[in-house]
Amino acid sequence: MTRFYSQFHLSSDANNLQNAVLKLARGLEEAPFQYGVLLEGVKLKTGQDNQVGHSLRHKAAGYFVLTKSAQADIFDGVNGIGESREHIKLRCSADVTVNLWVF
Repeated sequence: MTRFYSQFHLSSDANNLQNAVLKLARGLEEAPFQYGVLLEGVKLKTGQDNQVGHSLRHKAAGYFVLTKSAQADIFDGVNGIGESREHIKLRCSADVTVNLWVF
């Protein structure tokens, strides 16, 4: 992250706030979810592992469900999301179409 140097003399409260925000920003820089791929219109069927392709070129660390077309729970496949570099495995409680952020 680019380092900025203040040319102003701030109060200790303002310095503490600035340092807290900087610490938060540096933590977000290292978060794995910032490097991912958006998958739109993914159709999932209940009662089975659904293989969902992605283009990460590495094993996915996780996923976020961004939107759902119906009331359904989305969860990892029987043996987790899988070890594949090309897809993840998901299950659902009802047939649903989702948008996912896979990282």
